[in-house]
Amino acid sequence: MAPLRDTRLPAPVNDPNTHETIQSFLQFLNKHSCEGITFDARSRPRTRRFFPERAVKTYFDCTRHDDAQRVRELVAAATQRSCQSPDYRTVASDCPRVFSILASIGQSQYIDHFVHQANLQDGALPFRREAAHLFPVIANNTTFFEAFYQKQWEFCVLPLKYRLDPVVFEDDRILPISLSERLDRRHGSSASVHKIVVHGDYDALDRGQAPQSIPHVYALKSYYPTAADDRDPNGDNDLPRPKDYYDAEVEAFRRLNDSGEPAPNLIGFYGAFTQSNSRHIILQYANVGTLEDYWKKVEPPKLGRDILTLWSKVFEVCNALVQIHEREGDRNTGRPQIFRGWHEDLRPANILVVGDIENSPYEVHFMVADLGLSHFSAIVEGDGSTTREGRGGSQAYSAPERNLATGSPSNFKPRVKQNIDTWSLACIFSEFHVWTIGGYGGRDYGVLTYRDARQTHKDVCTSFGACFHDRKGNLLATVEEWHTRSVSLCATQDHITPIIWKELLRRMFAPSEYRLQSKQVVMDCQEIIKQARDHLVPSRATEKPTPAVTWQGTSPPRTPPQIPREYRHQQSQAGVNSEPRFPSDGQRTVLRSSGDDDQSDRFTPSPNSLQPLGSPFSNRASGLSTPDYHHRSYLSVHTRTTSADTEKSGHKSPQSAAQRLSIERSPLSTSGSVAIRGEPTEATRSTVPAEVIAGYDSRPESNLQAQPLDIAGLPELPDSSTTKGKERVADERQSREPAASEPARYLSVDELMQWVAQTREASKQVFLRRKEIPLPFENELLGELKERDHVFLIDDSSSMGEHWHKLERLLNGMIYMVKKKKLDLNGSELRFVMSDQCKEAQNTTPLINMVKARREKLSGQSNLAHRLERIFQAYCKKLQRCPTSTKSISLYIFTDGKWQPGARQLEEVANAIKGLIDFLQKKGYPKTTAGIQLIRFGNDPVGMERLRWLDEDLPKEHGLTWDICDTTPANDNVWKMLLGSINGYWDDDK
Repeated sequence: MAPLRDTRLPAPVNDPNTHETIQSFLQFLNKHSCEGITFDARSRPRTRRFFPERAVKTYFDCTRHDDAQRVRELVAAATQRSCQSPDYRTVASDCPRVFSILASIGQSQYIDHFVHQANLQDGALPFRREAAHLFPVIANNTTFFEAFYQKQWEFCVLPLKYRLDPVVFEDDRILPISLSERLDRRHGSSASVHKIVVHGDYDALDRGQAPQSIPHVYALKSYYPTAADDRDPNGDNDLPRPKDYYDAEVEAFRRLNDSGEPAPNLIGFYGAFTQSNSRHIILQYANVGTLEDYWKKVEPPKLGRDILTLWSKVFEVCNALVQIHEREGDRNTGRPQIFRGWHEDLRPANILVVGDIENSPYEVHFMVADLGLSHFSAIVEGDGSTTREGRGGSQAYSAPERNLATGSPSNFKPRVKQNIDTWSLACIFSEFHVWTIGGYGGRDYGVLTYRDARQTHKDVCTSFGACFHDRKGNLLATVEEWHTRSVSLCATQDHITPIIWKELLRRMFAPSEYRLQSKQVVMDCQEIIKQARDHLVPSRATEKPTPAVTWQGTSPPRTPPQIPREYRHQQSQAGVNSEPRFPSDGQRTVLRSSGDDDQSDRFTPSPNSLQPLGSPFSNRASGLSTPDYHHRSYLSVHTRTTSADTEKSGHKSPQSAAQRLSIERSPLSTSGSVAIRGEPTEATRSTVPAEVIAGYDSRPESNLQAQPLDIAGLPELPDSSTTKGKERVADERQSREPAASEPARYLSVDELMQWVAQTREASKQVFLRRKEIPLPFENELLGELKERDHVFLIDDSSSMGEHWHKLERLLNGMIYMVKKKKLDLNGSELRFVMSDQCKEAQNTTPLINMVKARREKLSGQSNLAHRLERIFQAYCKKLQRCPTSTKSISLYIFTDGKWQPGARQLEEVANAIKGLIDFLQKKGYPKTTAGIQLIRFGNDPVGMERLRWLDEDLPKEHGLTWDICDTTPANDNVWKMLLGSINGYWDDDK
């Protein structure tokens, strides 16, 4: 059929595209053009520009009068010399993209021809070559179809949609993708992986089911076509081609995702397509990179919670392995079995990491990658032969039966089980474990050192690299030696290291017939996490005090060790061998009935109290029977009663078996027995089952104070000498604990504030001079606090807002004590973490007013490390400038521990403290020159763990011989807050 002839006037002499309105429209298009790509037959990308449909539609939107007028003028300018001018509204609704294409090729004057033919409107784009005869004929009996055909692709971009079936794109179709950097490092292999960005208007890939780190960012894996893709009928067609890998991989992803839910911890699959005979798969982008990259970028965790969180995430990799092992692919002869039954190439390069390593470095996602980035190792189902790419090589992480079969004759058909992946995963876990102890490049203990120790082992085949087995297929003794050594090197709160070899890795490295399957690995990993979580209990420095009774008096609860107020005077007059005094029978309480279901009692830390159940510092093996505890301990009964109980029975009802006994140290008991006493007016924290003391409530008072308690039924306490896989000297505490006859040195915040109120009231009496009101034990304890600079550093970040009232109250009391007891004649110094404000004053009021004013300006997350560095640098310079007149310093940090996120902040805080210690030691100053007291507010888990680490683990982790840090809850012993950092007696972790 001959092309239609144009019955209208010939093309105008004056080119309408030179019109100012047309030129303005073309500038608009260029401004909104975006970068896309097409792929040639060699999978090479070619950059192309395209025009988003939304931009074109926005220009032709005639809803507003001004916009309609703009479109009217544009159409009029294009058709000013044409016989007919179409209605601008029809152009805007039916042919905005067609008009844009015509304007781009200088043929906009023919728009009327397209408006009147449905096959030439926007809905028919892109036009196929069969539509050439529909185009108008111009000069020399030709058409402009070819120019239109080539240009139309810039206006015909399709959205990329999630789908399991591959899509075939036309060779000229522009994809709304911009390539960023190449992610794989093995150039010249069968595939490449690039980071890509999909235009937001055309991104319909992410279903929000996989952890996507950055919107519209993905990874594109491109397979290189080769001549082998065309089978040679006379050649060797048994070797798998890149096309085979592509087909098999897409099929594997289809089967793993056919339920509609993505496979857990398997790298996300978003679709596949071919273009110009090139093949591509769109995958989830792992913003951190490979596991190897993660090890290089992130510092190993130091805090117990971080260690537990990280291992929980790493163990989730097993979930992907279970999915792979339990799904079988089609048995099509000649196609590589990549995911059908086993992965076969697990290694750090094939574990990808997604997450925010700046703010949450240990809450990341570890994903099993498809086949890695550039290496293939597969079993071709057609003949069962083992093939691997020459430049690849994952033999270092391969199972012995897999490696030893590599050198067999070509006609050998190896029989490998699915648990070859278990061995590979054990290799990854093994190196991961070494990283958690010594990091990636640790000089004496790290991933690289570990690899070198394996690779240079005399029994390892050199071609296998840093292999985990010898030439005979036996596990290297070096592997177990490194894991055994790790127990003495791990962090104090690391509860994974002591058990991971025996409970997991040893069984994953077993010979094939005894090796764990993937499901068994999952269950063992879950059990390890459970054991570690059970052992990860709050330490002394971080445990939240919880009262053991309901208070009915006006006096607040006090954390032991302490002496009830009514007995202090009596005990102060008693000799060393005096027996404890108890209330009369009428004052004692009777245990309630079994109907009481209260279970809330628990242990609470104090410098001289027993450890909580499950504490890493208490004795697991012998419970309470250890003599260390007995010769300074007694049990006291404390009960909860309600008014209803009393009204019904006329007396306090018996206590249930669920009720607990408070445990606190006795300053008087020296016989080595455990005594029971009646209910004091103020309670303790810790509890044990009440059935243990059944019958004691009715005994005479004389029997109560001397009767030993059978503790065989008490819950086991953790063994402080073996907890966390460390050798701890259990009797270190003995040298610090007071003698049995010493009174408990305790000052609660409420008692401090009562003293402040009484002292201020007494100071108002002008005519009647009263003797200064003493603090408990001040004659014994205040001496260490005098002639020191007392600096109060306030964390003024936003998270401290909820604690500000308590902070003001405690600060008021401590500053007032410094003033009245003349601890610092220059007055207290006040500083903030966020603000540069600082003030030194003798009077309390200006400092407290400064804190109150600061409350309205709390914001952000604090950088404690930066503030400490500035304070320490200034102090060190002062010591150098005026060594004789510069006083020792006590720094009290009021904080919740919720500083800037990530391990880097904690490490920088540790480095600042280490720098101060190094300076003081180098200059020959005594240990008491500086003390850092961390006063904890709130119970944020991360904050508590950070403060615990600084208190307990910092010296060992950084090789410090001085421990100048102590952590105390803000509602605990004020004497400990003042002395804990400068007197080891008060530092609980010693």
